[in-house]
Order: sequence, then structure tokens, then C-alpha cells
Amino acid sequence: MPALQAKGRDDLVMATNNSSIVSKRSVERIYYSGEREYYRYFVKKYQRRAPLINRGYHLRLHLIDVMTMFRYPEHCEGVKFVDIDFPDVIIAKRNIVKQSVELQEPLTNLEFLEHPRVLLKSDQYFQIACDLRQSSVIGKDLSTLVDTASSEFLFVAEVSITYMEFASADAIIHWASTIGDAEFCLLEQILPGGPAVPFAQTMMQHFDRLGTSLKCIHDYPTIDSQKKRFHSLGWLETRCWSLWQAWKDPYFLCAADRCQLDKVEVFDEWEEFAHFASHYFILHASNLAPDRSSGDEVSAKNTGTPVSDVSLSFSPVGQHKNTGLRRFGVPLIVKDALGDPCLANLFGIGTDCRLPSYDVYSARGEQTTIEDDLLRGGGPTARTFSTLTDIGDAGYLLTGGRASPASPFRDSWIIKKDTYRWQKSHDLPLPLFRHAVTRLHNAQLALLAGGKSSASALFPGYLLYHPANGWTECKVVSSLRPPALFGAVLFCSGRVRENSSAFYGTLAGGMTADNIVYDQAVRWVIDVSQVKTCWLRIYFADLGLRAGASMDYVKTSSIVNDKSSIAAGPKAQTKPTETTPIPRLKLESKDHFASILQAGKPFVFEGLSIGSCTAKWDTDYLAKHVGPGRNVVVHEASSPTMDFVSKNFRYTTREFGDFIRDVGMGKQLYLRALSANQPSDVPARLYMDYPSLSDDFVLPPELEFARERVHSSVLRISGSVNMWLHYDVLANVYCQVQGSKRFYLFPPSDVMQLGFGPGASSSSIDVFSSIATGSLTDCHPYEAIVGPGDVLFIPQLWLHTASPLSTSSVAVNVFFRDLEAGYSLGRDVYANRDLAAYEKARQDISKISKMFRGLPLETKEFYVRRIADELMRKVLE
Repeated sequence: MPALQAKGRDDLVMATNNSSIVSKRSVERIYYSGEREYYRYFVKKYQRRAPLINRGYHLRLHLIDVMTMFRYPEHCEGVKFVDIDFPDVIIAKRNIVKQSVELQEPLTNLEFLEHPRVLLKSDQYFQIACDLRQSSVIGKDLSTLVDTASSEFLFVAEVSITYMEFASADAIIHWASTIGDAEFCLLEQILPGGPAVPFAQTMMQHFDRLGTSLKCIHDYPTIDSQKKRFHSLGWLETRCWSLWQAWKDPYFLCAADRCQLDKVEVFDEWEEFAHFASHYFILHASNLAPDRSSGDEVSAKNTGTPVSDVSLSFSPVGQHKNTGLRRFGVPLIVKDALGDPCLANLFGIGTDCRLPSYDVYSARGEQTTIEDDLLRGGGPTARTFSTLTDIGDAGYLLTGGRASPASPFRDSWIIKKDTYRWQKSHDLPLPLFRHAVTRLHNAQLALLAGGKSSASALFPGYLLYHPANGWTECKVVSSLRPPALFGAVLFCSGRVRENSSAFYGTLAGGMTADNIVYDQAVRWVIDVSQVKTCWLRIYFADLGLRAGASMDYVKTSSIVNDKSSIAAGPKAQTKPTETTPIPRLKLESKDHFASILQAGKPFVFEGLSIGSCTAKWDTDYLAKHVGPGRNVVVHEASSPTMDFVSKNFRYTTREFGDFIRDVGMGKQLYLRALSANQPSDVPARLYMDYPSLSDDFVLPPELEFARERVHSSVLRISGSVNMWLHYDVLANVYCQVQGSKRFYLFPPSDVMQLGFGPGASSSSIDVFSSIATGSLTDCHPYEAIVGPGDVLFIPQLWLHTASPLSTSSVAVNVFFRDLEAGYSLGRDVYANRDLAAYEKARQDISKISKMFRGLPLETKEFYVRRIADELMRKVLE
């Protein structure tokens, strides 16, 4: 009897394979049309699966590509594929291969054997019928097919050994680790939040009903436990991802791969997809020698400011016999027949359609009704992923939503609080769903951010709603802005001060155009004193929520005399760091410039003639005169703020025509021109490297000192990207030709406060974020905005960073030697090689540090501090 029961369980497990194959066939036909078909031969009748199932199985097929032999034959020379499964499954598969000429075609020296276990043999592919619990038998059969001692193995188990008792599954994993050079790829289910999570409960119940319980999942429920499992079973290297992590990891899929899927099949079930993908994992283990391994897994590091833990507790409000439908609806506070507040959950989506209904929930934990039917007398049609926002006495504002992902709505409605009657309001300028809307504190205004305007198109902007004027698009004058998002969280925290027309709040999370979660938080400030023209200004701002960047939105009129001034909000808000405006003046003569050099302070020179470049150098002119086909090396950034220390950008070679076009579109690109002939050895010179532009730019007579002692003249062209904080050893004049930029400069005395490592001329500190949040309290930032024709003088060693205020920026940066002596010998391509005295002193520091070896820490600190103090005194004498 036990043997019969075991046979019955094995049959049920094999049956799960049939369902899986049908789903993979659906993906094959939809997502891989035009490619060689494989699963069609194993599925009698094609069934198109739902988009959610297709997307999940597509991810599985992408991670474990069973079509390797057909797709990449040039990489499969000498590779043998061995299929090992239950005898009944292998017999059925062998019969299908027998009946299919197409499946036999790529196989050479094909034989169908009468062996009890090895049923098919060819040069490329084998079939072994065996109970996986008999690892010794598998090993014996493998040794008859290949030389196990000289072969490398990749074992792949996709949702298979999890049906075995964990001891048997562990035995297979351990046995595989003992066969020479081997790797193991495992894909199966996990319980990241424990078995009580609703998705986990549904998943477990599904397999229990089929009689195919997941046997290993309780012993190894998490990624960490799976990694420990493989280490304990003999595997040297282990890397593991949840499928949700793999979905966004460029190791598996790039942004273009994810975006391409939306062109194949409309999809908008991200909540369910995230649940599914989080409950599966893919693991790669290896027992190869470390120098042949795929590399160590790099763990993420949080470099942000630590924050205290926040604890949340939830308790049910009443016990409802009828819990209502699960729907992605919108909540509305209404009053029941007794005048008590209750919650109505409107519209949304059911199991197979949009719901033209609502559920009512009472805090008393009993069935309740409301006197008025919220849907009587017309109003919005059934929809999901709309928003419903309380805007005070004006009522509740319902905005957008969709029927199907390809049928979004642009209508807006107001439901009155006293009558619960719907009134048509102003339409959105475009259809939107999965957008975010918040009321601006106690005003009857609302701010909208992002959303999707079609199945795959995102709205990158912001809209302001006014009951009388309707929707107004907010113009962002800065190039710093978060990417287009859908499904984000948006809320308003209040006015920046009492009776102010400026409001502040937070935008967090959401998903980007390439369908991954945006892991940043954004703080915004908006001034609505002129409702018809909303001007937004963006700064990076650290909210202390998580590692990473965030932003502020500030109206440009809040900048007075080139000094940032955002009025203080509630006490919990941080106050931006005060900045000193860099003086602007008209340079009178070369002697005037000499006196400025001697003062060693930054200035913005106005009214200088730097040539015809300010009138000529638009994108078309530059493309024509530089040459659209000329190759240039540019910084291609992954973030709006480049960081030289962490290298969050890459150097790419682009044709100048393509580069200047993308810059004109505001892309995150930056050109710092190099010498055309000797980029590693010689500083850039505009007249030599770009001779077709050299006549357009001149240094005026007032800057004769800089022209006579010039080190380099660098063409700089940038899109929507910030330059990192750094200093130059040479003084320089930054000549703005096209566009505009905001500069922050710090005196050399601030260097110890700004995160410069020993010998480093660049820092990772995000100045724009830090100034906006007031975290640079011990520093002395200077600020300037430069436009076409402005020339910014940056003294030597002044720390500086810049951010574009326009879509693109073009400038010429001229470096010159203002010291008579002291520069280091040898190459200095970038004008940032430290002075010879500093380089020599750092060598002496290494010698001094060795003298204190072996002494107690406190003793070393005592004497080193005395030496440092003495050194400072002598240098400053």
C-alpha cells in the first residue's frame, strides 16, 4: 500500500508538468513568435494564458533558457544535454521526439534505445528515465554517457526537487557537488514573509489541493536559508535572487528587455506579479575553483544617514461578516443612516471585470447602509486605478483611471459631501491611470504627479487642479527631476509657513518606464500664488528615509539675489543651508583682474565679449562644424548627479551628431573634451582639438593674464546631469556659451567638512541635496547662476559643483597657472594634480606613521595630534 501511495503522489507531481508546459507554450507563441518552436510538440491544444501567467512564465523561461541548443548552437559545440525525469515522463517525451522530424533534425547519430533507463542517445542530447531519489543510479548512467572526471556539469532543477522530501532533495544537491567541476541552478518557491502571507497561503493551498505539496519550502523558506543549504551540502560559491530581484537586475534583464515585453502583450498587473516573483527564487551554486567562478556576490551597502526604527501596529476595525470584494478601488468617507462616518470602497476591478459598485464598511463592526446610492443619477463609469481626493468644501475629486490598460480615462468628477451627487469637472489634458494626487493642505487645490497615459506610455509631468480653472501643467525649469513614474505615493505635509501660498510634501516610490520600482523619495515645494503658471525648481534633498537621492521643488521666484531662501515650515522640517551670492561685476581692465586674482575670491564677470559663440553655438551649428560623425568620449550617467568616487557613470564613445541630439533632449550625458591626438598625455586646447570652433571663442583683453599663462581650454557640453564636487589646482575661468547653470563653490578651508579622502580631488557628497536639507552647517557655500556670456572666475582649490538650469549647457573652461612655482612635474591633463609640496608631504606621512607602530592607540593619538598641531603652526608662520 505505501508503494502504491508513493506511486500516486509521483503521478500527481508529473501532472504539474503538463500544466506548466501549457503555460510555457503560451509564452513561446506570444513572446517568441518567429523563433523555432519547441513546446508546441508537447501540447496537444494551444491555450492562451492570462497576461499575469504569461509574464511570470516568460521570466522563468528567460532565467532558465531551455532553448540554448537551438538559439546558440555556436556556443554549444561539445556540450551534451541530459534530460532526467520520472520514467513515465521520459517515455512520453521520447515518443514525441520519435514522431517529430523537427525535434530530430538538430540531433546527430540519434538512437532510440531499449535500455531500462537510457532511452534516447545522440551526440547532443540524452534521456534518462530514473527516480530522482536514486542518485547513485543517476551517477552510474551518467558515467556511461560522458567522462565525468574530465567534464564540467551544470545541473538545472526548475520546480522539481521541491516536491521531494527535503532529505531526498538534499541528497541530490550533495551528490551533484561531488562530481568534479559542477554548477547547480535551482528555481523554486520560497516564503519570504512566512506562511501566513495571503499570497503564500494561496500558493500552498493550490499545491495541497493538487496533492503535490511543496515539501522543501518549510525547511528552506528564504533566500538566506537556501544559500546556507547549498554551502552545507558541499558547494563553494552560491548566489541567489528572488525572481523580483532578478527582474530588475541587469545581470538578467536590461531596461530595453523589460520595455520590449510591453510591446508584445499589454500588462498592468504589477501588484500580483511582484507577489509571484517575490515567492520564487533562482540560485546558482558552483564548486569550481574561485578563480574560475562567476565571481563573488556583491552585497548592497547603505551609505545614507541611519534612521531610528519605526514600529507600526494594526488592529481590525470591527468584525465584518461580509468582507466585500477585493478590488483596486478608491475610498470615500460617507455617513450611514445614524450619521456615523463609514468607508465606501468604490469601483475597482473584480475577478474578470471592472466593478460598477461599492462596499461600505462601518467602524462598529456590523452591516450598515447609507441612505443615498452613490452611483445613482449618472456619474463616472466603472474603472480601476483612478484617484479620489478630498479637496475640502469643494467635495471629493475623482480623476482618471482605466477600463482596460489600453483604454484610460481623462475625465474628472466632483462628488459633493452633502448630497453625494456627482458633477462633471474639468478633463485632464491627457488620459491617466496609476497617477498620484494629493490635496494641498487645507486649500481646494490638488497636485497630480505621473501616471500612465496608455499601456506603455508614462506622463513625466505634474498638474495642478483648481476647481474653477481646471488643470494646469507645472513647468519644471530645472533639469533635475525624478524619472517618469506610475503608482507612486504623493502626500502634502502642509504650508511652508502660516498663510503662505507655498506647500510642501513628499513623492515616494512608484515604478519607472522600464517597470522597476523607483527606490527614491522626493520632497517637493510648490508656490501657487499664480495658479495659471506653476514654476517648479528642483533640488536634491536628503529626507533621511533611505540611502539615495531625493529632491525638492522650489518656485524660481523664491530665489532672491542669487540666494536660496525657502521659508521655514514646521519644526520637523530642515532649513536649507544659507548661501552667499557670488558678486557680479563688470571687469574693467587686466589690472582689475590682477587685483581679483590677488584677493583669491570668486566673481562672475558680466558684459565681457567672448566671441560670436554665444550667438552661433546651438546644437545644429555644433553638429555641422564639429562633424556629426566625429567620435567623442562622453560620460553616460545612471543618475542625475554624477559621482566620480562611486563611478555611477560610464565612459562611452558616441558620434558627435548623436551625442548633441541627445543632449538637446536633456539626456544624462556630459562631454569634457580631451586632446584629439593625445588624450592621456596632453591637456585639451580648443583651437587644436576643435579648430572649426576656435574662431568663435576668444578670451577678452581683460583676461590677458589667463590667456598668456593658459594650461588648457576645455569644451564642456552637458545634458541633464550634475557635475560632482571637486577642486582644481589651477585657477580657471568658466565661460558660459549656451544654456545656464547653478554653481556652488566652497572656500579651501571647508575641505575637511566635505568628504575628500586623502589625496583625492573629488567627493561623493551631493551638495544640492545637502544644502537643501541644511546638513552643511559647518560649511560656507557660495552660489552663482551663470547664463550665456557670463564668465565665472574660480580661484585655485575652491571646491565646486554645478547643475544645469536648462535642458543643455555649452561652455568653454580655461585653466591657467596663477602661481609662479610649486606645480608638480610631469603630466597634468585635467588641471587637478596636487602641488609638489603636498605630494611629497604625503610620502613623508607614510614614513612618519611607521614610526608609531607597536604603540598603544591612545599613545599614538596623543603624539600624532601634537605633531599635527606643530605642523600647522609652522606652516602658517
